Amino acid sequence: MKIVLTGASGYIGTRFSSFAGLRGHTVVAMGRKFVSHCSAWIPFDLQSAAPIFLPEGTEFLVHMASENSETNGETAENEIRSAKKLLAVARQSGVKFLFLSSQTAREDAPTLYGRTKWKIEQEVLLSGGWIVRPGQVFGGKEHGMFGRLVGLVRRWPFLPAFVPCPKIQPIHVDDLVFELFRIIENTEGFPPLSLLGSPCPVTFTQFLKGIATGRIRRYRWFIPVPSFFVRVFLFFIGKRLRGLLGLESLMSLFSLPYMDTLSTFRHSNISLRSLSAGMHPSGDDRKRRLLMEARTLFVYVLRNRPNGSLLRRYVRVVSELRGGRPLGIPRWACQFPAALAVFESPIFLNAQGGTEFLWRLNAATVLMEATVLGVSRFIGNRDKNHLAFSFFGIGFAILGEMFWRAMSWIVAPILRYLLFFRWKF
Repeated sequence: MKIVLTGASGYIGTRFSSFAGLRGHTVVAMGRKFVSHCSAWIPFDLQSAAPIFLPEGTEFLVHMASENSETNGETAENEIRSAKKLLAVARQSGVKFLFLSSQTAREDAPTLYGRTKWKIEQEVLLSGGWIVRPGQVFGGKEHGMFGRLVGLVRRWPFLPAFVPCPKIQPIHVDDLVFELFRIIENTEGFPPLSLLGSPCPVTFTQFLKGIATGRIRRYRWFIPVPSFFVRVFLFFIGKRLRGLLGLESLMSLFSLPYMDTLSTFRHSNISLRSLSAGMHPSGDDRKRRLLMEARTLFVYVLRNRPNGSLLRRYVRVVSELRGGRPLGIPRWACQFPAALAVFESPIFLNAQGGTEFLWRLNAATVLMEATVLGVSRFIGNRDKNHLAFSFFGIGFAILGEMFWRAMSWIVAPILRYLLFFRWKF
C-alpha cells in the first residue's frame, strides 16, 4: 500500500515510516524537510497556500503534521485551511484519510492548540475519514513532548508534584504506531474516532518518576506544589507570556479530559506495554528485570556481589527454559536480598508461584556452584579456622534461621497477596 504521510520527520512520523517498511508498505513524505527514511518526498508546508498534489497510486493519506506555535490565531487558521485542502485532494483522488489528533482536542479547550485540533476533527468526520486521539506518547527516541520531559527530568534534581495531581493516559509510541496500521489495513473494523491510551490513568508525578527510574535511572526529589496557585499564576501572566515561557502546555495538562479507551480496545484487542517497560530505550525491560532478579538471588545465596558473566548466564537459562518472564520480586527484596528468606517458608513454596521461585533459586545455586566464589561459599577454603570461630558461625546461623522463620509467619498475609496477584505462573 502506498501511504502519503505529513509530519514524517516528527517523533511519531519517524517511527511510523520505519514500521511501514516492515509491514510491506511504501511511505511518501510530505513536509518542509527532506527525510531519507521514506521512498519519496513532496514539499509541503502548513502555512503555505500552494496547491497540493498526491502521487499516483496513493491509497491512504495520514495527516500528522502540526504547528506547535500559539503566538497568534493566524498559524492555527492556516493549519485548518491546509487540513481542508488535504481532505479535498483525498476526496478527489478516492484516497482514505486518517488524522492524528490530540487528547486535548475539544471545542472549549483552554489552548488554541486543542481548539484547532477539534476543528480539524469536525472536517475529517464530515469527509468520512478516521481520527485517532492518543494519550501521552512516550518511549523510543527522546523527541516531541516526551523528549522535553526527559530533558527536564535529566537536568533538574528537584521536580514539582502538583497537588491534586493531573492524570494522563500514556501509550508507547510503538503501540500507537501498531494500532495506526491496524486501522489503515482494516478501516471497516474501526469507528471514525479511536481513543488510544492506558485505560488506567497515572498521575503526572508517576509519569515523571517513571522517566527518572526507568529512563535516566536517577533519583529525583518531588516537591508538592498546589495546583490552584499554578492555575492562578498561568491565568494572570496571560497567553502571550505563557507561550514565551513555554508554559502553555501546563494549561492543557490541568484540564486534560479522561478518554474511555476501553471501547477502542474492544475492536483491536491490543495489549499496551507497561510504563516501566516502555521507558526502557528498547521498549522492553524484561532483560533488566531479569538481571536485577539474578543479582538478588545470587547475593542472597552467595552473600557476595556476583560478576556480570554469572548474571548473563542466569538470564540465558531463564530465557531458554522458562520463557524469559521475570518473577517480579518486590523492590524492597531487591534492595535487601537477605529478606528472600521469608519466601522460603512452606506457606509460599507449597502454593502457586512458590514452585517457580524455588526452581529459579535452585538454578541460581547450581550456576553459582561452578564458580570460584561459589566453591568458596559452599565448600570453604582449606585454611583451618579456630574452634571458637566455628562455634560462633554455627550459633549465628541458628539465630538467623530462627529470625527468618519467625518473620515468615509474620508476613504471611503479604506473601498471600504476592502469591495471588503478582506471581501467577
